[in-house]
Amino acid sequence: MTKTGKTLVEFNAKNGQYKTGAGTLKSLTWLTKVALEADVGESVIFGDGEEVLTLQNDKGYSITLGMTAPDTDFEKDNGISEEITGGIASIQRQTRPENAIYFETNFAGDDGTTKTKKVWLFGVTVSKPSITFDQTTDSPNASTVEYSGKVRGTNLKATGGATDYIDSTTGNTKKVFRLSAVPTDTGYSTFDASVPVPTVNA
Repeated sequence: MTKTGKTLVEFNAKNGQYKTGAGTLKSLTWLTKVALEADVGESVIFGDGEEVLTLQNDKGYSITLGMTAPDTDFEKDNGISEEITGGIASIQRQTRPENAIYFETNFAGDDGTTKTKKVWLFGVTVSKPSITFDQTTDSPNASTVEYSGKVRGTNLKATGGATDYIDSTTGNTKKVFRLSAVPTDTGYSTFDASVPVPTVNA
């Protein structure tokens, strides 16, 4: 069976960016990890002595963002840190804003050529980071910083992008949690320049 045209391996995380609310697009500190874990609840319905239906509650993803150091701008924009007299303070949070997070990953198909996939995550909220500082031994041990949170998504838009798309067969809106583009996709070259509006195909 042919595997032509399939992505066979993905690796790496690089070139992180973010936008908080209506703010401006900013770069992230060097990424070490973007981990996404599906957050889906299921309720199995039984009838006549057997499983007859499974109801789903798809809440998106749990996310872990790994970085080489705390990102001061990212933390200030997310209400985690604040400039006070004498330095930067980790503060008691009063807000939990949503972010659009961008990163890139590498992938290869059956031809073995490494290419770059561009990815946006929507409706991302993060908690205060977990930080580990290890002492220098035979060589320096870099600190590890991880922000955990949720990818809650954004509503898919109808053609034109002005209103929410409503599925004519169910009457439901649809959430978009992640949007990715590869070099053969239209608009790939500028995919990272601004937060895209997920829009249904015409």
